[in-house]
Amino acid sequence: MLEIGDWVMAVGNPLRLRSTVTAGIVSALGRNVQIISDRMSIEHFIQTDAAINKGNSGGALVNMSGELIGINTAIATENGGNQGYGFAIPINLAFKIGRDLIEFGEVQRAFLGVQIVSVDDRRARQLGLRQISGVEIVEIVPEGSADRAGIKVSDVILSVNDYPVGESNDLQARIALNRPGDTVKVTLWRNGDILEKQLELYGMDNESINRWAQRMDDQPMDLDFDTEVDSHTFDLGFTVAELAQPDDLASFELVITGVEPGSEASRRGLRANDIIVGVDNRTVTSLDELKMLLDNSLKEDNRVVLGVRRGEDTLAYYELRIR
Repeated sequence: MLEIGDWVMAVGNPLRLRSTVTAGIVSALGRNVQIISDRMSIEHFIQTDAAINKGNSGGALVNMSGELIGINTAIATENGGNQGYGFAIPINLAFKIGRDLIEFGEVQRAFLGVQIVSVDDRRARQLGLRQISGVEIVEIVPEGSADRAGIKVSDVILSVNDYPVGESNDLQARIALNRPGDTVKVTLWRNGDILEKQLELYGMDNESINRWAQRMDDQPMDLDFDTEVDSHTFDLGFTVAELAQPDDLASFELVITGVEPGSEASRRGLRANDIIVGVDNRTVTSLDELKMLLDNSLKEDNRVVLGVRRGEDTLAYYELRIR
């Protein structure tokens, strides 16, 4: 099993130098560096300090036994060259994608049908978890795999097929290794009890999953804020506009028109086109009221819980904190 600190070698053709090999160690596993803007993306990179430059992409990352462990994909750099931060797709995920393309001509993507957030120290204490682990369910897709298996909002998924998941992208990566129709065992925490569920995974041919994926792909609204639309960008990383409802121009909705990538709002799962309906269990109907309630909550407790309506029949709650 690959571990942090293991020696690895990166093979490729950097800077037009054919068949170049560089060496380093595994710096991190399961790294999410937010280089893919697609909302349905999976980032679960192996990070290495082996020198990777332009031309290394698509090359092999191997261990000291010569076994292929990853495909070199990207670097983090401020000058365009190697600075010791290289990223590779784990080979088990790359193999699965390759097999799908050969057999089906496209990637067979499976879904649990949930929206998730990683569990931090504060949330672990609130939920009564014995340690900081797992990912919390904040939204369930109606008639999706998780819904039909009896999984509920606020459940915490601890493992998939006995493989521990400590971050949101860990869970995404474990599910991505499967195809629609596969069955997985999910271990979860609910109100102090450890439960096990067997879930049949669904794909895009499932109507509920398809509708949910289309909502995930929604882009931020293109609003001209030089008009009379009242809007505000909050320090937590999201922008809200007070927009008249199409069927009642005298009533307004608080619509999230943009979420900054990498912000607290983005990490917690807020998305463009979400409609804010409450703050800390209090109904909110105007932008001024939202500003006031957010400011008061953050001053008192450095945290706030937003009630959000997504689509016609989904209501979810998101806890945001000042870091």
